[in-house]
Amino acid sequence: MEQFLRRQLLAGRLPLWNPYILCGTPYVGNPQTWPIYPSSLLLRWMRADQAVDWTIAFHIWLAGYGSYRFLRRALRIRMAPGMFGAIVFMFGGQLISKEQFPNMVQAAAYTPWILLALHRLIEAAFIVPARDAEAVSSERETGNAAAEQNPSTQLIVGRGACLHPTQSTIGVASYRRGGSSSMWLLPTRVASLGLVVGLQLLAAHAQITMLTIYLAAAYLLRECLSYRRMGVPARYPLQYAAPRLLFSLAVAAALAAGLAAAQIIPSCELFEHAWRQRLGLSIVNRFFLPWHQLPNFVLPYLHGYPYRSNYTGRGNFWETCCYIGWLPFVCAVVDVGLSFRSAFRSECRFWTLVFAVGVWTAMGTSGGLFRLVWAALPGFRSFHDPARCLLWASFALSVLGAYGFQTILTWTAANPTHREIGGWKRRRRLIALLLIVLAFTDLCRFGRTIYPLAVSPVTDSLPFREGAGVGSDSSFSPVARGETGMTRGMGSVALVSSDPAIESREARLLAPDSARIWERFTGHRSYRQGVRGYGVLWRETLTPNLPMTEGLLDAFGYEPVNRYDAQTILGAITGAFGPDATDRQRRTAAALAGAYGVRYVATDRVDPPDTVVPGLQTVFDEPALGALGSQNEPNGSVYLSRNLRWQPRARLTTNVLAAASPAMAVREIVASTAQDTGLDLTRTTVIAGPGVSDIADRLSAYDSYAALGGIVPARGGPAMLSKSGTHQRPAYLLLFVRWALAPTPQSKVSTASVGSIGSILPPAAPDVPVLHDDGPDRVVLTAVNHRPAVLVLADTRHPGWHATLDGRPAPILSADGFVRAISLPHPGRHVVIFTYRPNSFYVGLYLTQWTLSVILAIFVAGSYHKTRKNRL
Repeated sequence: MEQFLRRQLLAGRLPLWNPYILCGTPYVGNPQTWPIYPSSLLLRWMRADQAVDWTIAFHIWLAGYGSYRFLRRALRIRMAPGMFGAIVFMFGGQLISKEQFPNMVQAAAYTPWILLALHRLIEAAFIVPARDAEAVSSERETGNAAAEQNPSTQLIVGRGACLHPTQSTIGVASYRRGGSSSMWLLPTRVASLGLVVGLQLLAAHAQITMLTIYLAAAYLLRECLSYRRMGVPARYPLQYAAPRLLFSLAVAAALAAGLAAAQIIPSCELFEHAWRQRLGLSIVNRFFLPWHQLPNFVLPYLHGYPYRSNYTGRGNFWETCCYIGWLPFVCAVVDVGLSFRSAFRSECRFWTLVFAVGVWTAMGTSGGLFRLVWAALPGFRSFHDPARCLLWASFALSVLGAYGFQTILTWTAANPTHREIGGWKRRRRLIALLLIVLAFTDLCRFGRTIYPLAVSPVTDSLPFREGAGVGSDSSFSPVARGETGMTRGMGSVALVSSDPAIESREARLLAPDSARIWERFTGHRSYRQGVRGYGVLWRETLTPNLPMTEGLLDAFGYEPVNRYDAQTILGAITGAFGPDATDRQRRTAAALAGAYGVRYVATDRVDPPDTVVPGLQTVFDEPALGALGSQNEPNGSVYLSRNLRWQPRARLTTNVLAAASPAMAVREIVASTAQDTGLDLTRTTVIAGPGVSDIADRLSAYDSYAALGGIVPARGGPAMLSKSGTHQRPAYLLLFVRWALAPTPQSKVSTASVGSIGSILPPAAPDVPVLHDDGPDRVVLTAVNHRPAVLVLADTRHPGWHATLDGRPAPILSADGFVRAISLPHPGRHVVIFTYRPNSFYVGLYLTQWTLSVILAIFVAGSYHKTRKNRL
């Protein structure tokens, strides 16, 4: 994805559409791509892999610095314990294990910053003006007197007024502020919260943002209750502070949504057509933390380690990874144990509760709490993997560890025996530094090999050479088998790339065994980096999304959110290659795949796919990477098969079946794979959209008119799909009358007698359209049709695509369920241009720019007034 974005940015354009996977899918609006996020600017000067490395490194540092600021500023933690807690969060297993997903690291880095900005906003909202402080108790009479003498003086109630970091009660302090500076205090903090939340949304991981918002909501409730208990007048929150705080939060939410509008609005548009709107509980409960893996916080290798090829835990290693180290865990336990004697007892109880809820929710349905969360809280129905709730637990442990660190230091300093020892303060600092270094060293050592594509210490990713070992007991010798003999030395990528149809972008490939291949190369039990030529072997499998690096179009692929219609039909195609497929599914798979431009099918199996799926011809095979430690699963081969029922990506058709809606077309196509419905996509195209009945009538009338000389309808005449789902043949006489009365200014049919019509008609076979410009967001075709026809472009139809026919706007029809088509009602040479210009993105981009201007204006105004006050 980043390589694709870099190529487009270097070409001077921002890609809005990704044509390489899933027959085309939105790029801007994909909830896990971040073209608008600032880190994308690195692609202008770096390779994609370098940009990703620098992005991950910067956001890990950003997460650590944000944690340090939150611990110091909001929770009153001293410097050494603050550094300790920051190191635990930034280098802990929960964050480091997600470095293969850069957007997750980007989004998680803003979690402490959002909590910090929220705390500062609460402080600003609970500033008590002097005129509203009459109900303060008698101990604050001094502050009231000062306020009466100077109306610009305000009373500050909150943590910011504490006189000492370890003070157990919240003090009340008064300080003099200029009117203009005070006026801009709350707006700047509202803008700060909106900025960090907006950046997290632009970082492009909605699930992390959802978890952060729920954590922030719990922290907000806790802070408001603590302020109420710690001296705020009883009438004050109801009359002033609460409405002020709620209004500030609403404005901050609006600023965040506006800043990320260029990402949010297209994502919502895609989500409207996606399949993830309401996932079932069994689907959501994919990766969770089993009870026997609870020691992962301190014993990460209890169930083995994929880097050492001995992992036996459930699921994969990185989703349930939450290692923080023995030392931070001991500090957290000490803090919880001493919470009743600690100055931070209320804070400790809150973060202990956050840790417990995080772990309990991460256990999925086996824990029970996740069932309630899935049913009651908005958002959880749309995301997989309860184990990601460990973000709450890991952050809470970093806070508890910092509290425990400070509690131990404070308790030791308060001991009279130690206080009398000379130089103890200096020794305490050295001990604190030593503990910080130990925690840092332990976490860095653990994170060095956690990445699934980390370099193996044995082979150091040796380059591939022919005959090198695959594993320990096989050899790799790629063999390409053509129609006339054997050809050595060609890999699957080279063979596919050399095909003229692939070069002209008229064909795609399909890899239905992607899950099996992914398991072999990044398996749960082993990362498999010890295999020689690991990267080359993986690339040769043509696993989904990898062909993007070679510029190859893929009918399948991996995207967390894709269209429901495309997912349904492509899932039916790939399901035909599974072991549970029926004979009918296998017989129709090649024709169905061919309708979407699939010319090559890459599989990983024991038997050649052409022995199972009719219509395929194997042209290449090579030994596959064997399953790790499997005694029952034989090692198969990677097969590359040519689809003999392939149809060009752009084609003209005259035999159409009109459907009432695209959804009905999808149901009809899927039903044809289960039972014989008479639908053959090699000869028929199912269309839906505005005016499809008239289009079908026109094509039928033309066939009837051409056949009048023989009084026989054209073979395979068009049919209509009624609302009941049955095929109906139109009345040819009625269609002929409709066609004859319809205006045809460009028609080349002469006024000759009916008997001579057959001799002047051109051949029925239409010409193949030619692709002239096939960019991500613009496709230009020319087509010459000798009769009314429908131009089909086997690319996904999505809101935002616009078409022109010979320079005039034309409606885009839905063909074969989810691809694009356009009607060519008149014979001749036509130029068709498809352009992707989604209004959702441009409206969102305008809102993003406007909101960014507002936020910057607030910061500039606040800084100006503050500087002016200091000068005065």
